[in-house]
Amino acid sequence: MPLNFIHDILKETGVVISKPSSYLHLLKERAFLQVLFNIFLTVPFGMMLRYYYRLGWLRCILYTFLLSLFFELTQLTGLYGIYQHPYRVFDVDDLLMNTLGGIFGVLIADWTSSLLPNVEHLDADVDPTAKRVTYLRRGIAYMIDFWIWTIFEVILDQAFNLSLSFFLSTGFYFMLLPYLTGGYTFGKWIVRIKLTRTGPKQRVSLLSLVLRYGILYWLIFGIHQFIPRLTNGLHPFISVIVTLSIFALDVALFIHVVIYMIRKEPQLFYEKISRTKHVVAWEPRSKQVQEANSQ
Repeated sequence: MPLNFIHDILKETGVVISKPSSYLHLLKERAFLQVLFNIFLTVPFGMMLRYYYRLGWLRCILYTFLLSLFFELTQLTGLYGIYQHPYRVFDVDDLLMNTLGGIFGVLIADWTSSLLPNVEHLDADVDPTAKRVTYLRRGIAYMIDFWIWTIFEVILDQAFNLSLSFFLSTGFYFMLLPYLTGGYTFGKWIVRIKLTRTGPKQRVSLLSLVLRYGILYWLIFGIHQFIPRLTNGLHPFISVIVTLSIFALDVALFIHVVIYMIRKEPQLFYEKISRTKHVVAWEPRSKQVQEANSQ
């Protein structure tokens, strides 16, 4: 029911429309604050689309609506089948308020554009090849990829009842897809990073991707898929040894990642073995403008 939040506010709060003095109570009421924060949630998203990416009004509204739809579908499906039931309701008012927040973000970007740096020269002195890919950037890309891969894996597992859905989905998404796109997954593309090879031939090869992610997903993470089979029918003592060995492997990987972050090492061990690395995958806008003018 669109705009049902108005009924909720009038029902749950002590606001009397004919008495403006009662409006201050809204700032303490759950029904009103929920609407307000649903608007605030996407204001920065609308500002970014308008100011930095220079998108038009219709595209900004569409992308904000799709972002909100992603939130609601995540809630409705119980994280795309990970849980058996939805943990939140699908609320059409949330779609409306999130989209309205994106519109406000576009308006704010237009109103404040004269006070902000010229976006065409914002990255003029930045050399992307010299920039180090930060942990935050990689983490955001991984979270985006994780959810997209999870949906794909669930579809393979439930729709086709494939026992090897984990290995097929990781092979397609993390190995074949980057090979076909020149080092990109959806998450990497969104945060503007990509995978390349170290050395003279920088385009990532399928063999290097299989080696990189085969070690990570098929060997380290994949062994967890076989724990029930590995321990089934074994002597209890041997079963405990196998389980503890896998746990020790997980701890070793965790320690390795922590040391990597503290020491700011350039590559993790599976990256060194596969000779792959992340690089920034964008050019300063000023350079793009110069190239366009020269043409």
